[in-house]
Amino acid sequence: MVRDPHPVKNLNTRLQIRPLFEDSQLRICARVGLVNNANDAFAWALLPLLLIQADLTMPQIAVVAATYPIVWGVLQLFTGPLSDRIGRRIPIGAGMLVQAAALSSFSLTQQLAPALIAAAVLGIGTALAYPALIAAAVDMAPEDRRPSALGFFRMWRDAGYVAGALVFGSVVDLWGLPAAAAAAALVTGLSGVDASLNLRQDIQATG
Repeated sequence: MVRDPHPVKNLNTRLQIRPLFEDSQLRICARVGLVNNANDAFAWALLPLLLIQADLTMPQIAVVAATYPIVWGVLQLFTGPLSDRIGRRIPIGAGMLVQAAALSSFSLTQQLAPALIAAAVLGIGTALAYPALIAAAVDMAPEDRRPSALGFFRMWRDAGYVAGALVFGSVVDLWGLPAAAAAAALVTGLSGVDASLNLRQDIQATG
């Protein structure tokens, strides 16, 4: 049996969780990521119901639902490199604020065209914030702790799916679908302000 000539060193120190919780910048990324995925849960679970309530047909709802991820996915090819040039804070903060504007408009949507525009705007906001958040979480960590930082960020970000379903679902039960859209817009907007004010701009700005 051949012994591995390159054993993992200092594994215990790399698995320490405490420093991750103490990193204020990583905490900002984590909570913004959580909100980002919470409103994503709203978009997938509750937005179709809101559009049904607005009397859109099922094919129309399918087009609106598809518009959001198509715009988000394609624009990431450009927004990721943008954050490499101007830093992470501006795309993250602006992206969350753009998402908030889109979510608030859904509570007023009664026709297909405004719903399509809102879905496209939501995709633009998500494309701005999503890749920059992942990059910011990694940028700020020492090189040997980047996987730990990414795992910490992903845990909180993905918990947003659960939080969004529980919180916005409860709002629907209490006050209805438009109120849930307004609540999603509010917390997303506050998260954008949080990132704009508190996230360091010197993270990975190259031009």
